Amino acid sequence: VAMRLLDLGADHISLGETLGKASPSDIRTLLDTVMARIEPARLSLHVHDTYGMAVANVLTAWWDYGITAFDCSAGG
Repeated sequence: VAMRLLDLGADHISLGETLGKASPSDIRTLLDTVMARIEPARLSLHVHDTYGMAVANVLTAWWDYGITAFDCSAGG
């Protein structure tokens, strides 16, 4: 779906982790899959801090994968 959206003219894909349950391991699995086809400059990550994992997930995406665009929910 993401590739089709890019083909249709989208310039950016936002990957949403809206439950706040993902761990850095989950983020790595997701980004390993997605980044096989989409470069980090075209990706952003949306995370929630429901279970206190948002900062760890953002740092994983940034340090390990070069993602630099994020939007987050600090209130849940």
